[in-house]
Amino acid sequence: MLIVRSSIGRDTLAEGLRNAGAQVDQASFYATEQAELRSIVKEQLYNGGIDIVTFTSSSTVDGFFSQISAPELECKTIYASIGPQTSDALRRCGVSPHIEADVYTTAGLAGAILEARRELKEL
Repeated sequence: MLIVRSSIGRDTLAEGLRNAGAQVDQASFYATEQAELRSIVKEQLYNGGIDIVTFTSSSTVDGFFSQISAPELECKTIYASIGPQTSDALRRCGVSPHIEADVYTTAGLAGAILEARRELKEL
């Protein structure tokens, strides 16, 4: 089997397949790089001008909070996570996810955000 992944991907799948008797090769086809948040985005975050911040991986959490101080953010900011591992990364940074997708895809995350919005409107 060939597993195509990022340069910082976990070995969980490969280990599980090997333990089941499979011969596994892995190839890294992309690398995760951190982008610099623009000052206008930081200003909006600190002033409560951004409603929801989405996180699609632990590395997005790490990159974001390496540039933003969680305790200084407005309490109005909602954190949306693609799944449990990303939510754990948020907790390690001192914040709790408000929304967590049940289906760990970007479509699942979008659906979880829409569902949370519907629930808020019903209150």
